[in-house]
Amino acid sequence: MTATFAAPVAGAGGGGGGGGGVAAGGTSFTLSVTLANAGTVTSTPSGINCGVTCSARYSSGTAVSLSALPPPGLAFQGWSGACTGLDPNGCKVTMNADTKVKASFSK
Repeated sequence: MTATFAAPVAGAGGGGGGGGGVAAGGTSFTLSVTLANAGTVTSTPSGINCGVTCSARYSSGTAVSLSALPPPGLAFQGWSGACTGLDPNGCKVTMNADTKVKASFSK
């Protein structure tokens, strides 16, 4: 099963709160996340919250952090694509182009 989620992220940074989002008339890029096996990936700022395949658009220059959460019985095996490493909270990208990230989970 493959599901796709695409959503513009409201609010374009500034101030102390949001930080992400697509500014009206500004340049934005797509962050696409793919999962190997089951699991969940979420983003800060919000926009990514997926269990299979998902994407969201962010304004140019937005720093996005991804977190991976394995389901019961599986373990996080690492990031690939624009991120590498084994830290489930260690994927951080700056949106200056369309970007792809893969999170892998296994027993």
